Amino acid sequence: MLEQKAQDSADLVQLLTENQYEVDILAPGDASLEELRDMQLDCLFADLSLVESGDGGLLQEIRNDAELESVPVILLSADSSAEGQISALHAGANICIARPYNNEELLARLEEQLRLWKLRLELREQLEINQALLRRLQDDLALGQQVQKSFLPPSHLRTSNFSQDARLIPSGDLSGDYYDYRLITPERLVIFLADVSGHGVASALLAGRIKAFFDENFRRTHRPRLFLEQLNQVLIDLGEHYHIATAVCLHIDVVETTMVYANAGHRTLYWLDTESDKYTLLPATGPALGMFDEFDITEVTHGFLPGRNRLVSYTDGLVEFKTRSDGWTTEDDFRKELLLPKRSMPLTEYFEELLEGSRQRTRSGEWDDDVSLLITDF
Repeated sequence: MLEQKAQDSADLVQLLTENQYEVDILAPGDASLEELRDMQLDCLFADLSLVESGDGGLLQEIRNDAELESVPVILLSADSSAEGQISALHAGANICIARPYNNEELLARLEEQLRLWKLRLELREQLEINQALLRRLQDDLALGQQVQKSFLPPSHLRTSNFSQDARLIPSGDLSGDYYDYRLITPERLVIFLADVSGHGVASALLAGRIKAFFDENFRRTHRPRLFLEQLNQVLIDLGEHYHIATAVCLHIDVVETTMVYANAGHRTLYWLDTESDKYTLLPATGPALGMFDEFDITEVTHGFLPGRNRLVSYTDGLVEFKTRSDGWTTEDDFRKELLLPKRSMPLTEYFEELLEGSRQRTRSGEWDDDVSLLITDF
C-alpha cells in the first residue's frame, strides 16, 4: 500500500486486517520495482494525490513490468468526478475509489479485483501451455511435411521411352493428394494419382495408407481395374473415417503399344497427340474409392503410336478455384486457355506454363486446395 503518510492509512489498514488481509505500507519515496516484486503483491492501494504530485512514474513502471503489470492497482481519491476517474485510469489504475468510501463497497470491489487478477493469472498460465502445445504441433506438422515429401518419387523421369515431370503443392501443412509411378521395366511404366477428400491430418494419414498399398502392390498395376478394386476394399475395411478418395491407375507398355487405365471417380485425364490437333479424354470409369462395398469399375485399353503422346493428369485444385473476378474457373476454361493452346511446348516449359497459368488465375495468387500435376511423354 502506497500512501502519503502512514497515519492516513490507519483506517484502511484496520479494515483490511480485520478481514484477514495481510497489509504492508510502503513509503512512496522508498518504493521501487524490486521491492514491490519481493513483496509478492496481490493488490496495490495508492493515493491519487501521489500521481498528481509527480510520482505517477512508478505506476507506469509497474504497468510496464513483466512481473507486476497484471497486479490490480486501486487508487483512492478525494475527486469523485468523471475527470478524476479518467485521470486514475490514465495513471495506471484498474479502478478508482472516491473518499470517503463505504467499507462494504471497498471490500466488494477489492474482492472483484482479486478475482479478476486470479483469472488473468490462470489465463496467462493456460496461454503459455497452449503456446507450448502450438509450438510442439508446428514442429510435428513440419516433420509430417518432410515425411509426406519423402513419400513422393523423383519429380523428373527421363528414359529412352518416357519423359515425365510431376509436382505436388499442398494447400496447408499436410496434403491429401498423392501421386506415384514405377518403371516396371524400361518399356513399361505405371502411373498412379489419388486425391483424398478433405484436408488436414486425417486426409494425410489416408493418403499415407494409399501410398503403402501402392508400394506393396505396384506390380499388380498391369491390371488397373483389379488394383483399384483391392484398394477400394482396403479403404472400406478402415471403417467409418468419412473420407473418400478418387484415383486413377494407368499402365503404359511401349512394346505392346497399349495404355490400360481405370479411373475411380477422378478428374478426366487428357491424352494429347503431339503431332496433330487430336486429343482423347480419359474420364472416370467407376465410382470413387471408399464409397461402396460392391465396387464396379471398368478397365479401358488404348493403342498408340510411340513417340507422339502426352498424358496430362492432375487433381481438382488445379482447375477448381475462385478467380480474381470472384467467379469460379472451370475445366473447360483450363482446357481452352492453357492445356490445348500450349501443347506444342517442350515438356518442362509446358508443365510450368500449366502450373503458373492456373496459379495466376486464382483470386489470391495461391490455390485453396492441394494441387498435383503429372505430365508424361511417351
